[in-house]
Amino acid sequence: MIPTIRLAASLILIVAVTGCGSSKETVDQRIVDMQLGAAESSVRSAETLGARDYASVELREAQRKLEAAKQAIQAGDNARALRLAEQSQVDADLAEITALSKKSQAAVKQIRDSIEALREEIARMGNGR
Repeated sequence: MIPTIRLAASLILIVAVTGCGSSKETVDQRIVDMQLGAAESSVRSAETLGARDYASVELREAQRKLEAAKQAIQAGDNARALRLAEQSQVDADLAEITALSKKSQAAVKQIRDSIEALREEIARMGNGR
């Protein structure tokens, strides 16, 4: 649920800051810094929740865009940096959701396998009487 809230907040920020103007607009450094921090937080969260194992492609893309955003800041292109940081956050949120989904699927499979093993054991015990 939290990645959805972060995604919605990012989309609102995109509309509020960039609107429909060109990429040549001046973007306040504080806004870029806030979005960069949010993207970094999302990447760390995805890593913590197992994205390296379960959503490595999505996580790598988030990390790549985060690094590109930092390079854009160094080049003085805040509009590009903001876009990349926003994209990084969305990719990190996707990685987090994918990791959680795959972990849940693995847990369900393990439970189903356990149930099947118990059924087989009960059947053996019933046949052994």
